[in-house]
Amino acid sequence: MSKEYKFKIVLLGDSGVGKTSIIDRYVNDRFKEKYQPTLGVDFLIKDLRVRGNKVKLVLWDIGGELQWRNKLNLYLNGADGAIVVFDLTRPDTFKSLKFWHEKLSSIAGKIPYIFVGNKLDLKNERKIRLSQVTTFIKRKSYPLYLETSAKLGSRINKLFTRISEEMIKYKKKINAKK
Repeated sequence: MSKEYKFKIVLLGDSGVGKTSIIDRYVNDRFKEKYQPTLGVDFLIKDLRVRGNKVKLVLWDIGGELQWRNKLNLYLNGADGAIVVFDLTRPDTFKSLKFWHEKLSSIAGKIPYIFVGNKLDLKNERKIRLSQVTTFIKRKSYPLYLETSAKLGSRINKLFTRISEEMIKYKKKINAKK
């Protein structure tokens, strides 16, 4: 039976990891070369079909700069899912995953999330090995991981389909307990 879902997805991660580019590629199928940091939070909406279900995604692009972190309680409240992004060429952004994961868990609770290594297209500049990521995510209770390139559009649709599938499963599980 087909259902309709509306999900709030937050994109988290340090400044410059590609959160805005991932959303822009997904919603508008474009990539902007010039970097412009997100000031606070931006919103975009995308409709899709997942396994016969209508899904409306409300995408929250949360600025990763330090000045916006004091507003995380507001931004993460009511989130149905999260995409936590780091830059495969910047080890500091990988180390920050722990911070973002802890904030997400403490504010939003046990919602579906996925870790994303972005900038897969910069193969020669890659600093984070897959084995490092695997070791990190094995310690987490919900270890989904995907590598993307917002610039090339690689695995962007797969990313949003996957997190949507996880949110639908989670919603069904919660509703079954009621």
